[in-house]
Amino acid sequence: MKKLICSCAFALGLAMGLSACTDPYDPGQRAIGGHAARLGRRHVAAAAGHTHEREDEDAHGSILLHGFDRQTIGDLEWRRRVVLAPQFHENHVLAGTLAFNLLLGRSWPASRDDLLLAEALCRDLELGSLLAKMPNGIHQVVGETGWQLSHGERSRVFLARALLQQPDVLILDESFAALDPQTLRICLRVLMKQQRTMIVIAHP
Repeated sequence: MKKLICSCAFALGLAMGLSACTDPYDPGQRAIGGHAARLGRRHVAAAAGHTHEREDEDAHGSILLHGFDRQTIGDLEWRRRVVLAPQFHENHVLAGTLAFNLLLGRSWPASRDDLLLAEALCRDLELGSLLAKMPNGIHQVVGETGWQLSHGERSRVFLARALLQQPDVLILDESFAALDPQTLRICLRVLMKQQRTMIVIAHP
C-alpha cells in the first residue's frame, strides 16, 4: 500500500498547520513545505508529497484535533470525530438494509428523522434512481445475498455513511475513483456544502 512518508506535525479542525516535513528517503529534501493556515468553512488547502511503497520506521509526526492528540481525546471519541471513507474495494456493504448500511454510525434502530435524512442525502448524491429501482427503497436488503450495488453506487453509499456520522474531520482516501466526472462534481458540491473539514487523498 502506498503511503505518504514524511516527518511532520499538523492540526486538524479550525486550525491546520504543517511543520517542515522531510523525506526519510532523501534527508535533504522536503516532502511538504512548512507552513500553517487557519481554515474556515468552505476553505480548501492542499499538500503534495512523495509516496513510497513501504513504511519507514524513521517517519514520524503527530496529528492533533482541536489541539489534542488521539491519546488525550481517547479512541472512541477520536473515531466519532475523525471518520475515514476509503475507496469502494476497501470498504464494506454489510448484509442488511440499505438504511442500516447508511446509518451504521448513528443510533439503531433508526429514528424516522434519521431515515428521512439518509434518504435525502442519497438523493443529493444522485442515488435517487437507485432508490426508485429497489422495491423496498431505502429498506431494501443489500449485500452478498441482497440487491447488488455497482462500484459507483457503493462509493456514494460510503460517502453518505461518512457524512451521516457528522464528523469534525472527514478523510477521503481515493473515495472518488469509481465515479464518472459528472457524478464526481455533484458529490464534491455536496461534500463542500455539508462537511466542514476534509482531507482528500487522491492520485491524479
